[in-house]
Amino acid sequence: SFNFMDSALDSLRVLFAQASVYNLNTPARQGGVVWLDETNASDVIFTGDLHGHRGNFSDLCELADLGNNPRRHLVFQELCHGGSVYSDGSCASHLLVEDVAKMVCQYPGRVHLVLGNHEMAEMTNFPIRKRGLLLNILFAKGLQYRYGTANAWQVHDWMTKWFYSCPVAVRWKNDVFFSHSIPSDCMSYPFDCTFFNRSLEEKDFSYDGAFYRLVWGRDYLEDNARTFANEIGAKFLITGHEPCMEMGFKEPNPIQIILDCCDDTPAYIYLTADMPTDPMTIRSAVHFL
Repeated sequence: SFNFMDSALDSLRVLFAQASVYNLNTPARQGGVVWLDETNASDVIFTGDLHGHRGNFSDLCELADLGNNPRRHLVFQELCHGGSVYSDGSCASHLLVEDVAKMVCQYPGRVHLVLGNHEMAEMTNFPIRKRGLLLNILFAKGLQYRYGTANAWQVHDWMTKWFYSCPVAVRWKNDVFFSHSIPSDCMSYPFDCTFFNRSLEEKDFSYDGAFYRLVWGRDYLEDNARTFANEIGAKFLITGHEPCMEMGFKEPNPIQIILDCCDDTPAYIYLTADMPTDPMTIRSAVHFL
């Protein structure tokens, strides 16, 4: 007899497995970085933390109109933890993760989820607390609500395996570097840039590991930003991680913009291949949904 849940689970298993293959076979991908320029993209949309915000996600997809713009790329970050809840109060943001995985399969090589600290938390079961709530537990309960207690761990496993295939950064025309955050104290503790040339390893997740430093850092002082940019050979940094509330974006220093997409004024950056990559041009490329 046909079992709806078995069918739904099977399609999820296939979805995350296929999305992993598409991620790893992205032509522009080298190690953990997707390198975009005029040879493989006409334009790119960089977005901020979504944290389950369904409305902003839908608006971004409509704006990107990837079906009618075959060389446009869309870059997401921080999908999970937040947004709508199920009737028992658990977190429904896993649905956003599933939707982005579907887009990765639908538009091969053009939709990129850049990993943040909240994905890392799910990959390692590292507890994150916000406003007194343990977000991982709410996320797990949401999976249980949707797929049943017996199946939730399995879905979580498929999903986090897909996270392992996702990039940690996207570069635009070499000069512009998009990652979830930047490491702190780069002057005292130089960043291990070989991290970007390979896949994620266990050591990267430790407190002083490269992945941990990249996605958890909150040192946006100009000296630190410039030191990191010099280490990676970039001229401008686009990140998320830091809430911007009703502003939608922040400019913590002359070579960095922070984007946020989980509030009422979501900001994104739209760059075309013929635009220069100087800070003034990039600042003028910040738009609101």
